[in-house]
Amino acid sequence: MKLILVVAFALALPALTSAQAVSATLYTLVKDASGAAVVGAKVTVVNQNTNYQRDQLTGANGECLFASMPLGQYRVSVESTGFDSFSQEGVTLQVDQQARMEITLRVGQATDKISVTAEVPLVNVLNGEISQVVERRQVEELPLNGRNFTQLIQLTTGTTTGATGDTQNNLVINQFRGPTNFTANGMRTLYNNFVLDGVDNNESAWNFGGVVILPVVDAIQEFKVATGNFSSEFGRAAGGVVNVQTRSGSNQLHGNLFEFFRNSRLDANDFFNNASGRARPAFRQNQFGGTLGGPVVRNRLFFFGDYQGTRMQRELTFLTSVPTLESRSGDFSNRLFPVIFDPATTRANPAGAGVTRDPFPDRRVPLNRFDPLASRFLEVYPLPNTNPTGIALNFLNNPLWSRHGDQGDIRMDLSLGNRGAMFGRYSTDSSGQNFPNDLATPKNPFGGGGRGNNIELRAQNFGWNLTYLLKPNLVLEGRLGVSRFNFRGLPLGAGDASAASLRVPGVAGGVGVVSSSSLTIPGLTAFGPTTGVPNFSAQTTFQYVTNVTYTKGRHTIKTGIDLRRLRRNNFLISAQPAGAFNFSPNWTSQTGAGGGQAIASFLLGLPDAITRGQILGGVGRRNIEFGAYVQDDYKVTNRLSLSYGLRYDLYTPWYEVHNRMSMLDLNTGRVILASNSPFGRALRQSNNRNFAPRLGLAW
Repeated sequence: MKLILVVAFALALPALTSAQAVSATLYTLVKDASGAAVVGAKVTVVNQNTNYQRDQLTGANGECLFASMPLGQYRVSVESTGFDSFSQEGVTLQVDQQARMEITLRVGQATDKISVTAEVPLVNVLNGEISQVVERRQVEELPLNGRNFTQLIQLTTGTTTGATGDTQNNLVINQFRGPTNFTANGMRTLYNNFVLDGVDNNESAWNFGGVVILPVVDAIQEFKVATGNFSSEFGRAAGGVVNVQTRSGSNQLHGNLFEFFRNSRLDANDFFNNASGRARPAFRQNQFGGTLGGPVVRNRLFFFGDYQGTRMQRELTFLTSVPTLESRSGDFSNRLFPVIFDPATTRANPAGAGVTRDPFPDRRVPLNRFDPLASRFLEVYPLPNTNPTGIALNFLNNPLWSRHGDQGDIRMDLSLGNRGAMFGRYSTDSSGQNFPNDLATPKNPFGGGGRGNNIELRAQNFGWNLTYLLKPNLVLEGRLGVSRFNFRGLPLGAGDASAASLRVPGVAGGVGVVSSSSLTIPGLTAFGPTTGVPNFSAQTTFQYVTNVTYTKGRHTIKTGIDLRRLRRNNFLISAQPAGAFNFSPNWTSQTGAGGGQAIASFLLGLPDAITRGQILGGVGRRNIEFGAYVQDDYKVTNRLSLSYGLRYDLYTPWYEVHNRMSMLDLNTGRVILASNSPFGRALRQSNNRNFAPRLGLAW
């Protein structure tokens, strides 16, 4: 029987979970053949790859606990006067594992030895956490399209694919490196948390639920997915926690080289290409690199490094609508077009209310009536290449999408003897993509029809961890982490020399105005760049964690703090900064409503609306997150465990570095600016009711 009691207080509903363990806990129980406890036995655990060693003497109940153990395979040895010595190899400790191992000694001489070489399955009987570890062999050997380890998360209990739209489209935003969204126990993606070697690895400057560093598959030792019943050490729990641990070096020099590729020669052709007699779109994918790890100083200092390069290209397939050859010259005599009327003949309707107009002779717009700006747009608008008798779905396009990436990690591990261990790791990823859309061609770099952009990002993550034994039963753990994510998104055609001649009159270049204006013409695929770019975002998270574990008798008490400083800088334009034209058929209909042709209105330069996004500059947001906890795991008996703890989380409100935030005071109806707010620059009123203590009980 096992009883688990959890008591937690928090200020508000959590935004993310926060598990950060980078080590494991091994609990050993030593007894004789009759089941009686063996007191004063010396238990020694030795890492079989690095020779890292810890030892303790069993207490009055034959128990001892090894907290904050580095991950890996261990040899467990026991010696006690009057008993045969015992040795067990293949004891594997996994990330954030709390394992129990029972050892039975036989009466005999210490010179007699019992050795076991088979691996020991260790069971968690110390707490009720719901979790599962995906081991290194699974990560390396199971098929992964794009070598994205997050696909393996769904092998764990309680997880499934994230809902469509829960994060931004993975082709056009920073998740072009691979989708990372998943649902744990029905929670939304933004309630998940990604941790790399114990430090924050969440990207939130653009996508909640995104990841700063997607580690190279060959660099992952293992990762753990926890979905419920966290201890108070892991507060803010709402979704799933993905805790990734990178590989370390060992006393053996080891490494590998790899190359994974895909090629269109092995693919079938697209239906529309087959129907049009076009060749299958080109596709190339190459991912290559290697790893190397080993000793710098044997048994003391170790290194591990890795690199992966990604080069991908593929031709996309779009079937779109562009002006026909006849309509480009003003000829709308094709009976598929409605009759067009001349807006220059607008007059009051003699038959009643409203206006009336005369039709264009021969259903043609004279060339001398063409708007000069419309003529310039026609020069880059693609020509039809399919469906020659139709007025829509007449352009089949195969623009080239490309992605590049260079990423790697370097990790150093230092053994401090029987006093502890230390490691530091730095990871970097420089990636980018060119994502064309429906109308993107060499002649039309501005594209049109859907989201398209050019993206460059630089992701970095640094983690340093120290585990130090002040006493055999008192362990100190300190950790520093820095996570940084720079994102740069530009619209298609940014910087093109012809962009200035394809803009709303009077719109000059400048910050954000880097491409052409866009056109919306009913009946045609929209022309020009989409909204949301330019986008320049930079997020930095500084993190400090300290934990202290104290073992006394059957109690294991752990306490610590987690302090984070979040810095988010964003320059984002939601509307089209170079301007957008919207055309309708009304200008070329007989009465101004119903009939007419939007393409004809475009040729005449008569838009219904012209809009433009206003550029206000960047925004810098800051806040602090603080958590403190105390947890006691009490072994009431060998078959009964009681876990209870208390946690306090404080999330300070966001503020803007230049005090440009504002809010509406509902009591007075006035707008309050952060620069002169009586409530502080974060604009949180002192009498708010955000404080909501929560009490949870589970068994």
